[in-house]
Amino acid sequence: MFYCHSVRKSARIHLLLLCGGAQRRYAGNGVRVRFAPSPTGFLHFGGLRTALFNYFFAKKRDGVFVLRIEDTDRRRIVNGSVQNLLSVLHCLKITPDEGPANGGPYGPYVQSERIPLYQAAAEQLIAERKAYRCFCSEQRISILRKEMARLHHRKNYDNFCRKLSVEEANQRMRNGEKFVVRFFQKSRSYSLNDLVYGQYTTNVSEEDGDPVIIKSDQYPTYHFANVVDDHLMHISHVLRGEEWLTSLSKHLQIYEAFNWEPPQFGHLPVMLDMDGSKLSKRDLSVHVDHFLASSYHPDALINFVCFAGGGFGDLKNADMLYSTKQLIRMFNLNMVQRRRTKLDVQWLKRFNREAIRRQSEDALLEQLLKLIDREIPAERRIEYDDNYFRSVLRHFRPHIDSLSDLLLSENKYLWSWPNLVDSKLTIANNQWLLFLDQLINQLDALPEDHFMENAVALRLLNCAKHSQLESKKAMQFLRHTLTGADKGLPIAEILVLFGKTYSLQRLRRIREQSTI
Repeated sequence: MFYCHSVRKSARIHLLLLCGGAQRRYAGNGVRVRFAPSPTGFLHFGGLRTALFNYFFAKKRDGVFVLRIEDTDRRRIVNGSVQNLLSVLHCLKITPDEGPANGGPYGPYVQSERIPLYQAAAEQLIAERKAYRCFCSEQRISILRKEMARLHHRKNYDNFCRKLSVEEANQRMRNGEKFVVRFFQKSRSYSLNDLVYGQYTTNVSEEDGDPVIIKSDQYPTYHFANVVDDHLMHISHVLRGEEWLTSLSKHLQIYEAFNWEPPQFGHLPVMLDMDGSKLSKRDLSVHVDHFLASSYHPDALINFVCFAGGGFGDLKNADMLYSTKQLIRMFNLNMVQRRRTKLDVQWLKRFNREAIRRQSEDALLEQLLKLIDREIPAERRIEYDDNYFRSVLRHFRPHIDSLSDLLLSENKYLWSWPNLVDSKLTIANNQWLLFLDQLINQLDALPEDHFMENAVALRLLNCAKHSQLESKKAMQFLRHTLTGADKGLPIAEILVLFGKTYSLQRLRRIREQSTI
């Protein structure tokens, strides 16, 4: 035996089941599904769709939703990706019934903590002559692959170590030679009814070469660990991406080798970017947490993923934003489209505008204040009262896709002082000083309940005229000094948005910083 003997109690129970060849027994109504991501990048919309569909499928049938972390490919692990995944699921209120955070009867739920189970499973196959230890060096494998590529053969391995006797393999192992475990692969055809694609036939060929199931570092390969875990965790239905269809025959042959009943499979069409490329875990623009950090509402993100590719009817034609409970009731796997779908972020913006419309002003204000604290340095931040923030929300609410739009560079003047150091005000013939002084006096004299756009606009024009300034230049001057930008809302609208008190505060600050 090459596996570690320090197996915890729960693992020993699994080993008894494994070595006894136990068939799958389902609790309750038998529905157990899993979302099993690899921590090789942050969660994107394709991964979120897989998680949601498994969650909906389980909840609609009073089943169990399992989260499992498949981290056996140690070289590709991205630091922080597991925490990112757990955080996103928590924000979206997609709570696993079993998983790394809350445990369960079939844990541990992180593959790197289950190594003895895979090693024991491999030992069982070796004992039954369904797998064998391979001692071929990495150099030999590399040369072999290059030669196969030159000959245009698809075989990755020539099954050289198949012929080793058990005694010779055991002796070489005792001598400390490095080895992998390979699975005896046979030519075989499998037919099954995929829950999405319908009747599906897949083949596996002995000519491909025997695949590795345990690597030289004693970690399992993805396919082997996937099958062992799905069996030991009593998974009844596997809903996963279409890209795994090509691996299905390998998985089925491993189930067959153990005499295990496979789960039912459903493969979900791949989600594409608008340019037709596959979504990437390394592309920030499709990361779910990127949109959560930009204050996109969880319901908007969930609806966006759900309408793309079917499963619920045509949500695009309904002016609705469905709750998770509603989507669970509506979910129908038979309605999932087989064609690949392109994700158009414009639909996400539409859903989020609806979410903004539905939220209370208090909820929006709380989110906005958190954004400002995060994005605006304290030394540049202006202290406003709640009335100002609410005024800004009411003004911009019908026009923004997300609250983060209010923190774009062209809108940061709403919360912070513009930087006037880079362009000191040069005032010729005292015209600008006169203009500022008159404007401050006229606005100060305007009653609070008359501080409206028409009244402010009239005083802007009067002050420019009295100071012998072109109105266009006067407005450009104010725009630059008030907002630090060259374009934007009309000046009168900006001043009304600030309100009388904050307008005068800003204008007096400009006056104090002016130089002749």
